[in-house]
Amino acid sequence: MSILFPDSYIFYDKEPDEVPFPTPLPLKQNVEEITIKYYRQFYKNPSPQNVQLYKDHIYFWMEPDIQYERLQENKETNEKLLVLPQTLKYNQAGKAIENSHFINWMIPSALNYIKRLYGKLYIPLKFPFYIYIENNFKINDTKIIVISTSQYYMRTFLIGFIFIIISIIALILCIFYLIRMNKYENK
Repeated sequence: MSILFPDSYIFYDKEPDEVPFPTPLPLKQNVEEITIKYYRQFYKNPSPQNVQLYKDHIYFWMEPDIQYERLQENKETNEKLLVLPQTLKYNQAGKAIENSHFINWMIPSALNYIKRLYGKLYIPLKFPFYIYIENNFKINDTKIIVISTSQYYMRTFLIGFIFIIISIIALILCIFYLIRMNKYENK
């Protein structure tokens, strides 16, 4: 379950070494900005009526109100769940299952590494800039931050498109070869 807790990033244009910290650069994290439209249809929050109806039988662990009730009753003390709304940034990225970070983490990875879009900056980025990273998901492997100027999902779409074009060309060449081979065999 810890895969649902992505690291948090805050970008600064000045070094945040003393209080008061500089204002963070505006990072777009909402669902429309950083998720693929196709996948959004599969991630919908349960209706408030369903939550109320089944909350005694099902633990809706992504609902802040239910987390608060559990804390008051001392039923649940998992520290990761205490900070879930802050970690997944409900106020910026969406609430519960419709959260952009949750959706991006749940999309299966096609390759043997995981590459997820965290947010978009729409301002000119001047060097040096500083990134505050909160490591919420500890792994025994390398983590790399990629800062790119291009569209993130365009490359994956382009790879699929190029694969289809090359497959069609290969199919046409195969058909021509079979026709040619059949023509010379009949002589």
